[in-house]
Amino acid sequence: MVGIINNAIADLVVQRFGESVWEAVAERARLECPVYDSTRNYDDAETMRIVEALSVELAIAAEDVLFVFGKWWIGYSEKTYGALLRMSGDSFLDCLMSLDALHGRIKMAFPDSHPPSFRVARTEDGRILLHYQSVRAGLGSIVRGILVGIADNMGITLQITEHDDPIDGHRVFEIQPSGLGSWDAINPVG
Repeated sequence: MVGIINNAIADLVVQRFGESVWEAVAERARLECPVYDSTRNYDDAETMRIVEALSVELAIAAEDVLFVFGKWWIGYSEKTYGALLRMSGDSFLDCLMSLDALHGRIKMAFPDSHPPSFRVARTEDGRILLHYQSVRAGLGSIVRGILVGIADNMGITLQITEHDDPIDGHRVFEIQPSGLGSWDAINPVG
C-alpha cells in the first residue's frame, strides 16, 4: 500500500486516541520505523498488522477500524488532495461517479500502486449501486466509511447494504438516501 495510507492511519490514531496509543500500536505491529514515505509502496501485510494492532489496542473489530479509517480519510485527504477532490463534483452522486477517475490519477502519480476500481449504476427504484473491485481482499469497510464520510460532509444520511456480485465476487454497495424519496430530492452542495 502507498505510504500515505499508513501515515493517515497514524494521524487518525494520534489525533483521536493520543501518541501513546500510536506507540503501542507501532510496537504491537512490530513496525521498524512508524513514519512512512507517503509516495513509496509498502507491503500490504504491514498495513494489515497496523489495523490488527489497533483493533487489539481499542478492543474493536478490525472491520470497525477500517470503517473509522474510511470516514477519517475524507477529512485527511481533503487536507492533502483538496484541489483534486474539489474537482470530483458538487453532489454525492458526482463524487461517486468520479471515484474511478480519481483513482486513475492516483495510479498515474504512483505507477506501482494498485488502486481499487469503481463503477456506478442506478436502479429503476432509485438506488445507487457502487461496484468496488480491488486486488486486496477485506477492505470493503473502508469504502463504507468513505461513503458515510462523504455523505456526512454533505449533510446526507444513507442506508447502505452490501453484497458480493454473484458473477465475479466483487463487492457491491447499494446506497439509498435515508428519509428522502430519491437522489433528485438532494440539492447539490455548492
